[in-house]
Amino acid sequence: MKKILSLWTAGLFCSLLSAQVPLDMVKQTEYVAKNPFKTSTYKQSPLPIFSQTKDLLPQPIFDEDKGYLDMYWKTWELAFGRFRQPAPGSPFVSNYIDEAFNEALFLWDTGFMTMFCNYAYRYVPGIQSLDNFYYSQMADGEIVREIDEITGQPRSKWAAPGTAASLNHPILAWAELESFRITNDIERLKKIYYPLVAYYYAYNKIKDPISGLYYGSWASMDNSPRLPGMLCSIDTSSEVVLFARCLASIAKITGLDEDSKKFNADADQLTSLINGKLWNDKTGFYYDLNDKEQIHNVKTIAGYWTLVAGIANKAQAGRLATELKDTAEFKRTHMVPTVPASEPEFDPRGSYWRGGVWTPTNIMVIEGLKKYGYDQLASEIALNHLENVYKIFKKTGTVWEFYQPDFVEIGFSEGHKTRADFTGWSACAPIKLFIEHKIGVNIDAPNNMLVWNIASNDNVGINKLAFGSNTVDIICHKPVGKSGKRAVVITAQFPYTLIIHYHNRTITKKIKQGVTNFTI
Repeated sequence: MKKILSLWTAGLFCSLLSAQVPLDMVKQTEYVAKNPFKTSTYKQSPLPIFSQTKDLLPQPIFDEDKGYLDMYWKTWELAFGRFRQPAPGSPFVSNYIDEAFNEALFLWDTGFMTMFCNYAYRYVPGIQSLDNFYYSQMADGEIVREIDEITGQPRSKWAAPGTAASLNHPILAWAELESFRITNDIERLKKIYYPLVAYYYAYNKIKDPISGLYYGSWASMDNSPRLPGMLCSIDTSSEVVLFARCLASIAKITGLDEDSKKFNADADQLTSLINGKLWNDKTGFYYDLNDKEQIHNVKTIAGYWTLVAGIANKAQAGRLATELKDTAEFKRTHMVPTVPASEPEFDPRGSYWRGGVWTPTNIMVIEGLKKYGYDQLASEIALNHLENVYKIFKKTGTVWEFYQPDFVEIGFSEGHKTRADFTGWSACAPIKLFIEHKIGVNIDAPNNMLVWNIASNDNVGINKLAFGSNTVDIICHKPVGKSGKRAVVITAQFPYTLIIHYHNRTITKKIKQGVTNFTI
């Protein structure tokens, strides 16, 4: 531990002096000074009530199995019970969604929770939940892992500021772009840009001066078998690449082209280090770095952050995909375990992060596969996870914190069941994955486009789907008669482009305002 602490100190000192980070670290106070949330105050706003809001939310149509609709609506009902106003005396600046784990807000939990809340962005405090983290930003740019809901201050008992446990999972920029994909809210991107830039440079505090990679900690996956001997983690290092790529995208969207080039250059440099130091070509996988500055040969789901971050080349991505298809590795009854079955400490009951199946890590894997064109495998994993969550919902009436990999059961950890009614990040499965992979609708609001993958042979669609300034109803009716033709009925407030994938065909339609009818 003393060695790791000394390396943290050395890493900060070397980063401050290094010619590789000249002006930007000096400008940290300027970036933080541009944080508009630091001067914000809470404007009293009532919390949404489920019974009054339900009819305004997206209304899925899935006649193939209407039990999925029961799970969808139950999950929303539970989620509405998690919306909070700032406590009396709290400096929080916005209503928010609470993961309901304890009296703190967790950064990476909240980042993932925004991803299902995006589908009700006009009515619920989803992405706005991150405003309270931006408010809490420290003078050196750090945004801590955990903030107290009463005081708004960092909770440092388990993760002191400046440590790898505090600088844990920098996914806020990714979450903001996921929100932008649905809302097309450019003004928000402008507002959060400089707080994110300051946060990005705070990661120099946990940069290893020898390898140039980033320290890991227990806070990533609490009881993972990779922890003993780990120094730098593949997930944190990959997430910093993802952070840089997302900042480059936000800068490009908001007209800061030179910033965009700079962040892409940062990402390129760190990508090269990761591929040089953490890829094992013999096993075809990415690993952590151990305290001897060598590959730490414990395989975990953390290696898949390289896909969503765009680090792997085509061949490397192919080998990672192969691992997901291997029943002796990650393709268990319930995909995808956080530790593959080939690892000695894999627990078929889950045991938290020793094989447990978690919705957020599955989303990370799914989105990473899509980035490399493995859409079919991504959908297989999404549907496998959703179907197992649904089977357990039918038995228990609720959603859970995590699940077992080898049995269709709720997860166990040291003899204790996982948490029930967990509409923290677990709500992403019955809402986000259901809409995107069962209904098959994917939103691209910046390009004014919907992509609809129609797989169900029964009535399927979704009404009151909001994206950007538009609200649409789409339904594909089940085949009628011998022709097998299906009627599609679209209602839209404003024109947009609809791309349908159906039976190996791609159909592009320019949807007009009002009602559009056609057959497929």
